[in-house]
Amino acid sequence: MKAVRAAEKGHSAFEIAAMLEQSRNLVETEFVVDTLDYLYMGGRCSGMQNFIGSLLKIRPVLRLVDGSIVPTSKIRGKKEKAVEQMLQNALVNVDRMDKELLIVVHTLAEEDAHYLETAIREKTQVNEIAILNAGCVIGSHCGPHTVGLMYMLQD
Repeated sequence: MKAVRAAEKGHSAFEIAAMLEQSRNLVETEFVVDTLDYLYMGGRCSGMQNFIGSLLKIRPVLRLVDGSIVPTSKIRGKKEKAVEQMLQNALVNVDRMDKELLIVVHTLAEEDAHYLETAIREKTQVNEIAILNAGCVIGSHCGPHTVGLMYMLQD
């Protein structure tokens, strides 16, 4: 969206590409999966992690860091607790958060997405919150009922 807005203001493709390259490391992405099964099938967790995590009902909060998925929290119990932890992780950055746009993405997790939208509106001054359905790549790696937050930090 920053690229679209820059293009609308008349910036060249070269300027837009440079802007995007500079801001790449400012993007924060976290998500919660409903089950570890899809991460296991995609080779992102071991069979033992899948077995124990499923047995103990562990819901990881995962973050995308330099193209790799890393757990930031491991919440035991209901998915709602993990979604709340993801929200709290984002709110730590509220002072550095770019207030222009925040994205809530999900795979068949409309209720969680709307909860996040409402909570973020109440606790931040973000101008726009877009709720998007995740694409097939996210769906196949993370499975149904995944929900995530994406936003940029200010320079």
